[in-house]
Amino acid sequence: MNDMRAWRRVAVTAAAAIGVCTGGGCQRQPRTWTFTVREPLNQEYGAELLTFPFTAERGECQAAAVSLAGPDGPLAVQLSDTTYWPGGKRHVKTARLCFIAEAVKALTTTSYTATCGGQAGPPHVTDLRLARNPDSVEIFTRHMGVRVPLYDGVPAAPLAAADVPGPLLAMRMGDGNWAGGSSLKGDAAVTAWRSWIADAGPVFARVVTSYDFADGNRLEVVATVAAGDRAVRWEMSVRDDHPELALE
Repeated sequence: MNDMRAWRRVAVTAAAAIGVCTGGGCQRQPRTWTFTVREPLNQEYGAELLTFPFTAERGECQAAAVSLAGPDGPLAVQLSDTTYWPGGKRHVKTARLCFIAEAVKALTTTSYTATCGGQAGPPHVTDLRLARNPDSVEIFTRHMGVRVPLYDGVPAAPLAAADVPGPLLAMRMGDGNWAGGSSLKGDAAVTAWRSWIADAGPVFARVVTSYDFADGNRLEVVATVAAGDRAVRWEMSVRDDHPELALE
């Protein structure tokens, strides 16, 4: 997928919720949000994972009730990094709204409408699949597969980085076989490591792996696979750079 961040000019507007009052009382109508993507550079792009800030008023929207439509009809939609209004994880306060924008034509403006409430149709199906195992998860699209660990480890004593599991266990090849893997290098002592599923589709899956070091430093490795992807998107961050320990 192409990286649209360098050229994308985005305008986001939100329509106000409408209340209808009759003799039987008042009823809240579905709330809509409109997201607009403009292509100003006379270029064409393939499918791309897009994210937008999303906010809702108290009691206005439940995550499972969000749907999305584009110019060609319904699209898969996913909320990520969601916060909720007090009273339990029921009503969304803020989130990132995520979806796959199909091919973007040159010099066009495309609008997408998110709706919360009302009669939502069945969820839009993508090719993203997760297969969970006791100590790992496999993430698939029709083009590829990746196996990453799930664990929560605290050793009795700090371990050398080379003795700690890496963030990638294997990749699925085109013939269906699994190969490859990963390992950590360097002399930094690891005191704990953890790997968990942060997002599970239908638009994208994300697994975060963190390593805590004896000096208080922390390394995070994030693996993301979006629907339709042919490769894994990797992000790495470290709290403090230590090139002598291979942490930078």
